[in-house]
Amino acid sequence: MKIGVITWFHYENYGTILQAAALQEYLKSIKTEPALIEIPFYQIDSRQIRVNFSERVKSHISNKIVSKRFGKYFAAKSKKFHDAIYAKYNVMPIEDTFSKTCNMFDLLICGSDQIWSPYWYNDFYFANFPDITVPKISYAPSIGVKEIPPYLQGTYYSTLKHFNKLSVREESARKEIERITSLSCQTVLDPVFLLDRNKWLEVIENVQDLKPDYIFCYMLGDNENHWKAIHEFASKYNMKLVIIPMKSVSYLEKGEHCYDAGPYEFLNLIANARYVLTDSFHASAFSIILQKQFYVFERTAKTDAHSQNSRIYNLLEISGLNDRIQEFNHKRIQETEDIDYQKVNLRMGPFIQKSKKYLKDAIKDVSVRK
Repeated sequence: MKIGVITWFHYENYGTILQAAALQEYLKSIKTEPALIEIPFYQIDSRQIRVNFSERVKSHISNKIVSKRFGKYFAAKSKKFHDAIYAKYNVMPIEDTFSKTCNMFDLLICGSDQIWSPYWYNDFYFANFPDITVPKISYAPSIGVKEIPPYLQGTYYSTLKHFNKLSVREESARKEIERITSLSCQTVLDPVFLLDRNKWLEVIENVQDLKPDYIFCYMLGDNENHWKAIHEFASKYNMKLVIIPMKSVSYLEKGEHCYDAGPYEFLNLIANARYVLTDSFHASAFSIILQKQFYVFERTAKTDAHSQNSRIYNLLEISGLNDRIQEFNHKRIQETEDIDYQKVNLRMGPFIQKSKKYLKDAIKDVSVRK
């Protein structure tokens, strides 16, 4: 069966690339022929992005400073992101039209990451065009927020009713979709959990082995209090920080910086770390898969209407690791006992099998109907 996967895989975001790679690897392992479908460039609807003027100015200035000082690393980093997908997996370019390309497959899967977020709703990520005739299912897309805005609820219903099977990544998203559409939807795990620890260690190929005498730090937010907590933690254990910088503050923090790290170096840094400190969903997910001690910060306050913390809460609830969360804006890490991964694996196992079963059954159902 030829399967076209619709997801993000162009952004230089480690989780974005690795979730796309994971789904390709798993689909190949169950004897299908997957390909990632190129998505035409589109303009994000500015009505859906609420960033105040001062924040935009601050971000613009910070980006210019970072580009001037560290821009020499960016080309090498970009090539590593590009090669992580294009050198390893089948990518289908658009042939004539997007719909015509989609119709070349036996099945479409709208895949993981926040492709269904209401803040950048786009028909391409739902394959929502009347001339697309092949069946489609979803596997673990995220809406990223607690609620779909009222003005988009009708759009979501009219779009999602055309799917053969629906699944999402967070329990809160499942409840929201079922609430506004009355359609049946299932919660499944992010594609990175479809591959086990040994498979991911195989994926980290030709990457330098590192001594586990460091704390790996990967922060998508720019919260100064979180950085204070991180440095205090490193000082307490007399360990160096190894940082993949993402925002302007992280480029200037004290530690060893990996300015041009690609997706597989990102995995390697997690795999060899003594501790992982992050505010990232995927860094947390890989910490669990690779059985590392970690703490994860809330990137935004619980009261923030645009908070994306729900996916982290959901992951920690499933894995029984709620005590790893660090409250937003706290200046000190609230430490707990080391993670017992034997217990975590016992909890995660049934969820992983349930996720695999959903995907296999959905593919089989389409195959039988054809």
